[in-house]
Amino acid sequence: MSKGSESTDRDVHVKKWEVMLMRPMLNTDVERSGVDAGAMPWTVNLRGADGEGVPVTAYLRELGESSLTLDLELAVQPGQVLALAGKDEIARRDIAFEAQVVQVQANGPGKLASVRCSPCATQVSRQWPRDVKQLCQRLRVDQAVAAAGRVGGFQPLCPATDKRAAVPLSLTQAKSVDEREAAYRLVYDAYFAKGLAEPAENGLYTNGFLLNPQTVTFVGKVEQAVAMTLTSIPDSEQGLPMDAVFADCLEPLRKQGRRLVEFGMLAVGTEHFGAMNYSIHDPDRMLCVYSLFRIALQHAKFSRDCTDVVFAVPPKHQALYRFMGVGAISEVRYYSKYNTPAVAIRIDLLALELRPHVRQFLFGEAMAELQEIGLTDWGVQALARLFGSRSAPSVARDAEPQFNSQSQ
Repeated sequence: MSKGSESTDRDVHVKKWEVMLMRPMLNTDVERSGVDAGAMPWTVNLRGADGEGVPVTAYLRELGESSLTLDLELAVQPGQVLALAGKDEIARRDIAFEAQVVQVQANGPGKLASVRCSPCATQVSRQWPRDVKQLCQRLRVDQAVAAAGRVGGFQPLCPATDKRAAVPLSLTQAKSVDEREAAYRLVYDAYFAKGLAEPAENGLYTNGFLLNPQTVTFVGKVEQAVAMTLTSIPDSEQGLPMDAVFADCLEPLRKQGRRLVEFGMLAVGTEHFGAMNYSIHDPDRMLCVYSLFRIALQHAKFSRDCTDVVFAVPPKHQALYRFMGVGAISEVRYYSKYNTPAVAIRIDLLALELRPHVRQFLFGEAMAELQEIGLTDWGVQALARLFGSRSAPSVARDAEPQFNSQSQ
């Protein structure tokens, strides 16, 4: 082998191809195959050492913890390094990382080659960077949602723990006083731990907005125990909890004749979901969380004919809601009492911008449980147990703004 040949072979293995991703990794228009097939189109631009761009099309077939597989229209060889750059649309974050070609499998004339890559030897412990790992976990959630959307009458499973196997999570309205008490205790525990609630002798988080009979508290129950909860509050003369900070963002919608509903008081119990209770990177837990939103969203759209769902959420937790097609309608503001940052976000139920598999999961099949949801009865017993000595009028005057507080 000549000296020139040795140099050429060495250059082949150290050459770095820059892969610029021109379309998002998580597309809103993936109709052909869907994420469950693992084929998400990337339009990329590869540049060699000469700096000249070569437009190609690649498909991500798999992104795992330690490898990724591309269908690539480019002649590459094992040992070459691909510098990938793109955008994680859910996290709204640019991603740049390197991957080393491990194996190339030609699929025949005119077909894309299957290229398997791994983290480069120069990367710590030969692992993907943190943002790539998180993207991998989000794709697992995406695939789980796509699979669930194809199952008629889908029922989520509460993840297994050291003490029990995975068990069904039943979604329903908290109708009985016991169920509502358990739900508001769950909210109080979560809010008080984060400094978002004042001490309460009865250990419950309640306010005047709950007294509207059309307000619905949804719960997810595990073996009859309330494991998670979310409350849907319709707009009324009393307004919405968010008006305390975001009234100027809601008024334009009202003037347009939009029918608003606010989702708040989201809480997930650690007893059934663990210390991290839920994370946007955990498929099993997120299926439970999104299923809780699913029944609340379907109720708002199909049963109440609402046009907009609004939330007030911590800025760093917006990724949880972006999955459901939310858009921000405010800058970051603060609830002065707790000095807590929040941003107002909105789901336009009349013009849902959802990826096909997400739309199918959330709205493709009307849930049978919707037929059982009715007005909330506030009898004397309920008022006494949940509000104590405070009368309904005083509770309404002292109502605090709701706040969606999550652990991730």
